[in-house]
Amino acid sequence: MTDNLSVASPDEGLHAVSMFLAKSGLSLLPGGGILAELLTLVVANPATKRRDAFLMDLSRRIEDLEKQGRIDLTELARDETVSAIILQAAQIAQRSVGEAKIEALKLAAVKGAIHESSERYLSLIVLGVLDRLTEAHVKLLKTIAELARREASIAKQDILSVGVTYQNSLDGLLAPQRTVTGEYYDGRIPYINGLILSDLATIGVIESYLDITDLHGVDDWSTDPSRNGVDRLRVTEVGRIVLDEIGVH
Repeated sequence: MTDNLSVASPDEGLHAVSMFLAKSGLSLLPGGGILAELLTLVVANPATKRRDAFLMDLSRRIEDLEKQGRIDLTELARDETVSAIILQAAQIAQRSVGEAKIEALKLAAVKGAIHESSERYLSLIVLGVLDRLTEAHVKLLKTIAELARREASIAKQDILSVGVTYQNSLDGLLAPQRTVTGEYYDGRIPYINGLILSDLATIGVIESYLDITDLHGVDDWSTDPSRNGVDRLRVTEVGRIVLDEIGVH
């Protein structure tokens, strides 16, 4: 007997009903017909593709680990925490964009599979943090970690300047700023980096501190306490756990 492709499966029927309800609601809005089609095209399909691609790649990585003898799939299948890790990672990936963040989610999920069962809660904590980060957050956090490996301390100003390029004209600059040497740069970049740094500090993966070790004498001191030193950044313990789980050491 051949399958009747005109009859929806239970899952397909549920999807059709959900889309009908969404489209019906959107049709009440001005231009609802166009919005309804955009819902299917822009929201549902890319999100599903991201989830499916994420799970397929994750499956290949876990299969490789089994072939290497590093995990036991039978044991993993019995562990509800592993199921929660994979489900949470896939759900976050479904609503995320950017290679760096997606890769971080995969690495955190794989680390959860490798962990001893008593340590798998760390992966859930890290996934909770990653859920709050954008692609730009992940990239800037990794930049801070890389600098921390090479340098004893990190000046906040150096991180604010990440991605800034300088030029001799105002061409193409939407928010031009001028340096003391007469060069120009896009002032939006350090502003956005500053917002990201504030976010990372609020989440608890970095912290700032005032370094006064560079001052050479009483003449260096200012009546403004905030100027009596260099504003620096460091990764917190939570930040180190997150970075370790996503393979940044």
